[in-house]
Amino acid sequence: MKKLLLIVLVLAGIQSYAQSGYRTRAEDEANPELDNLNGVQPDDISDFSDFGTSIPSSPALNTGSESFETDDTSVSGHIKGSIEADPRSLSEIVLNIYPNPASEFLIVKLIEEYPVNVSFINLVGQTVYSISISNKENYIDIAALEQGIYFVGFESGGEKIVKKIKVVD
Repeated sequence: MKKLLLIVLVLAGIQSYAQSGYRTRAEDEANPELDNLNGVQPDDISDFSDFGTSIPSSPALNTGSESFETDDTSVSGHIKGSIEADPRSLSEIVLNIYPNPASEFLIVKLIEEYPVNVSFINLVGQTVYSISISNKENYIDIAALEQGIYFVGFESGGEKIVKKIKVVD
């Protein structure tokens, strides 16, 4: 959903700037001695001869570690590439845990398949059970846990979140 929203925003931004930006006439670029009506001087004109390696556009777009921006919005042509959204945070990945209270199993739903380490920590701070999950829907057998309150720690990619559950007989 974030990727779709990012693509829509990028396309809307490019279209908006293309419609409102200034235009450079071809004859002004061909003859730098001319003053054009828009006040663009030869120093303001972008050289698009290396169009395949750097594509000016505003607002700034990020693809991996590359970014670019410009004030000139009268660019036409074809752009090939991909747009990747930032990786989701772990709190967005872990969608839901239930039932709570639980007795025999705990269901952990993730928004997408993603490797997550799950730890059950008792109130004394001891890790009493650990498991790795990665499916969208995960059934965790907790029948061996004693009745009580547990903190369930989810860890992935250096990020950690904690939720609380109650285990009953």
